[in-house]
Amino acid sequence: MGGSMSFNAIKHRFDEAFALKNLKAVCLQINSPGGSPVQSSLIAEYIRHLSEVKEVPVYAFIEDIAASGGYMIACAADSIFVSRFSLVGSIGAVITGFNVTSLLERIGVKPEVFTSGSRKAGLDPLTEISDEERADITNLLQYTHQEFIDWVEQRRGRALLDSAKPDLYSGATFGGKQSIVYGLADEEYGVLEQIVARLLQTTSFKVVHIRNSGTMFHSLARWFVKKSGTLLARLRMNSLPVSGSLSYTDLMKTDAE
Repeated sequence: MGGSMSFNAIKHRFDEAFALKNLKAVCLQINSPGGSPVQSSLIAEYIRHLSEVKEVPVYAFIEDIAASGGYMIACAADSIFVSRFSLVGSIGAVITGFNVTSLLERIGVKPEVFTSGSRKAGLDPLTEISDEERADITNLLQYTHQEFIDWVEQRRGRALLDSAKPDLYSGATFGGKQSIVYGLADEEYGVLEQIVARLLQTTSFKVVHIRNSGTMFHSLARWFVKKSGTLLARLRMNSLPVSGSLSYTDLMKTDAE
């Protein structure tokens, strides 16, 4: 899939994290502007599946941004933590395209596009979009947007500020503290380790670094290991803005005892 990372490409990483013995919780660090709604949904649903099957809570820590598909995945967590400078939300859908017919006409080029259906060309840049095709795109956007809203309501509905929902579902993005007020997130964090200590109810845990050796993505994951043997899996997932997909590559223990 080129620069994008599909659910099938990273599914086994979630399996590895949730398969750890004595696992107490899984912590996701998310830094993503979004991407494919299908891939984001598959990842989010699988996180919920593993969390319920393993009876292990999931905590999401948003770094710079969790927007659109990134926020969809964050909603799979039982609790969402944000930095005060995080960007959160963008609950919406977008389809972009361009049309070059006027330019081609100016330089004397006449494109020929053949289809087997009157609404098949869609956003082809070589043809003018018809009213029917425009209606098709609008319908698709509205459908996708509503499905996104339904997921957020399912996961965050009780926490969301009702009076703010028109803004929350407008596709707008909000600052970290604003997202807490509106119910998109639960709590602010400054030092992740402090939150981890509180979640584990201990300050005695060991950090095991997991580094990404891939060339396309540069990410870092850590597993927090309590001395008692209880684990908190910490998986950091970054994305390239151009692809907007969450990813992490081979997890390699570098300093485990």
